[in-house]
Amino acid sequence: IAVNAFARHAPADGVVDSAYLETLHADSRAFIDAANASGTTRARLAGLRAFGDAFHLRPGLELRSDGDLTVRGELDFSGWRYGPGADASRRGSGEPGVLVLRAGGNLVINGSLSDGFAPPPDTPDDFGWSRRPDGQGRMMVVADMLAPGMRSWSMRLVGGADLASADTRTVTAASLLGARGDVLLDDPHISSTQSGPEDAISLVRTGTGYLDVLAVRDYRQASRFGVY
Repeated sequence: IAVNAFARHAPADGVVDSAYLETLHADSRAFIDAANASGTTRARLAGLRAFGDAFHLRPGLELRSDGDLTVRGELDFSGWRYGPGADASRRGSGEPGVLVLRAGGNLVINGSLSDGFAPPPDTPDDFGWSRRPDGQGRMMVVADMLAPGMRSWSMRLVGGADLASADTRTVTAASLLGARGDVLLDDPHISSTQSGPEDAISLVRTGTGYLDVLAVRDYRQASRFGVY
């Protein structure tokens, strides 16, 4: 039994990156801590709390844009956990959240979204991103899984979202969007192999959470991605 308290945000520039999410993570942590300490909130949830460990109070983030929404760089959710079970020395411990990305136009992933795995180690291939100003990124594909029993964020990615709908799965009619409404995964970079350089893999993945991808028009992978 999970109760998710959602906060809705519209990035001013239509870009979602790790620095932006860090500020929202701090807000979510403060909210969940206050809710768990609030006698009023606990009283309102008493019927659900009676189920003991089966009950989970979690944050949710809905990030939206009337136009395009772009994820930039690697977003690692494995360290963003909440509630009394969160322990910084045990990565993945505590309650995860839910991420909903709703683009009224195209949703573009120029990076990776990952949970269920630890941060990756440094590799010689961390400088293979030709489109980034500094050429740097993280090879998320080489990360180890979190310890057994750790829960993960859920994610919903929507291109061509109907932002007037309370249902975050609802999309706008394709006839109203023209050439917009795609979900595009595009994060080219190179890794080194024994046979020479080859296109490397970026990721959209989670562990125990759900992963929804909805597009009015096309779901496209312009570079190599693992989605799971």
